[in-house]
Amino acid sequence: MYKNKLTIEFSGFLLPLIVLATALLVADIPLVIGANNSSEVTETIMLNVMCSQATMSASLTILCDNYSLIHFPSEVNMFDPHLESGVEVMVGRTPTLVGGSFVTLLSYWFDNISPEEARANADAMISSMSSAFEVSFTWMSTNTSDTTVAVAYTATGPSDLTDFAELLASTCFAEDVAGVSNALSLMPAFTIGIVAYKDAGSFNWVTSITAAMLGASIPVGSDSHTIDVLDILGVQSLAPSPYSYDDNVGAYTSRVMLTITSSDPLSFVSCQPPLASEPNEKGWTNYTQALPGYIMTQFSFGSDPSPVTQLSYTFSGTVIPEFTSLTLILTLVLATSGIFILKQRLRKSPPR
Repeated sequence: MYKNKLTIEFSGFLLPLIVLATALLVADIPLVIGANNSSEVTETIMLNVMCSQATMSASLTILCDNYSLIHFPSEVNMFDPHLESGVEVMVGRTPTLVGGSFVTLLSYWFDNISPEEARANADAMISSMSSAFEVSFTWMSTNTSDTTVAVAYTATGPSDLTDFAELLASTCFAEDVAGVSNALSLMPAFTIGIVAYKDAGSFNWVTSITAAMLGASIPVGSDSHTIDVLDILGVQSLAPSPYSYDDNVGAYTSRVMLTITSSDPLSFVSCQPPLASEPNEKGWTNYTQALPGYIMTQFSFGSDPSPVTQLSYTFSGTVIPEFTSLTLILTLVLATSGIFILKQRLRKSPPR
């Protein structure tokens, strides 16, 4: 079904959607959730430090297969018969790349119906979508590939993401979801989006909300460097959502994934909290360093949901300020690959 999905997505509004795709850079997250007493919510913070460009990208994602916990604003009836043949709905706000303004994008994907039916079904939802997101959506394009039809809309928005982030934070989460969602409106994001997926003919929505920042500068030098996760997110502390607890493994599916790359050798110095020494212990875990200029590590809460007030990772290596437009393009290409893999895995998630 999604064989040529990216072609559909980007044919009508290529550059803005490439930027928005960076908000869904979660290709390697285990996404089978909510089955056999596993967690209903998966929370992931991803950090990618590029020493040779002195830049860092970050994203936070909250994924849920229980629509009562994470959902579109109440003005939007995602169980409307017009969405029965739908397989995906996305709303996101992102810079236009030109002129410094922002655009709010809305897209629907339908399966096994005609382009005319898809457009009519999508149009029937526009009034509630415009009301829910406080913009005025206008049709932009209708595209087909195989059995899938994509209908896209756009709206001009405020000159920043603050209102949009606060709207999602206040209307799209159940009150007790907590966890990473508390950082959604505080993180200095570059783009934010909400996406819901399901099979055609059903209403078992899987919902994901993500915020991302791209190309943030990091201090240069040849000594040690500390990645302060809480400072990056703009929060004083962080705790997992109670809905992210997985009974099968006795731990929370709430994590921080950090990769550091460099053309020069890198080495681990220290971290807070300390390295975990046993399974399901709160702390960082360093994975085998296959290359001298590559570090991959992960922080997990394990079975301990208490908040962390220090969450940092210190490494030694050379950071130099050599950022090029090619680096940005390559990062965006990787992001679009990530969104495609994410969608494929979400389609395999078992319905509740």
